[in-house]
Amino acid sequence: MSDDAIRWNDKYRKRENTEVPKPDPFLIEYLELFKPDQRIVDLASGRGRHSLLLAAQGCYVMPIDCSRIALHRSTGEAKVRGLAIHPIVADLTDFRLPSQSLDAIICFNYLNRDLSENICDALVPGGHFLMKTFNRNFLKKNPKFNPKYVLAPGELTTMFGRLDMIFLRDDCLDSSQTSSAIVATKT
Repeated sequence: MSDDAIRWNDKYRKRENTEVPKPDPFLIEYLELFKPDQRIVDLASGRGRHSLLLAAQGCYVMPIDCSRIALHRSTGEAKVRGLAIHPIVADLTDFRLPSQSLDAIICFNYLNRDLSENICDALVPGGHFLMKTFNRNFLKKNPKFNPKYVLAPGELTTMFGRLDMIFLRDDCLDSSQTSSAIVATKT
């Protein structure tokens, strides 16, 4: 088990509140992109707040996370709600998505620059990618956060330039915006 998996399992084990957080409004805003029976990966899914929403839409959702505890809890919540999700325990530093196999990939509050090419390759033509994660403004309010895991201005465009942009918030000029976001499709 990787150090990252141990750290995240410890965090989830210690959390008294096991309630699944509400989905990010950014995903809800673009929910119409996701159709029933689509194969969707939720990268670094945590407790499954987005996986559960997409499963409720009838999608075939594969949450991927390094934490067995988080995935166990999200699978349990899916059963309570009468939903099915298909969890994958994996360290995303080593994991690779199969080529041209996914209708959509979502990623929230996680940044692994080495995955960008694999994400583009894993989407089928017409497939969607939706990401929202921390940018440099996040560090102003969270100075102990590792700057390695925040986006620089223009970085989303560089990382996902192979995809056609539907929406992009990547400039970080507005200091109140602590996250950058992208919605893109593969042609």
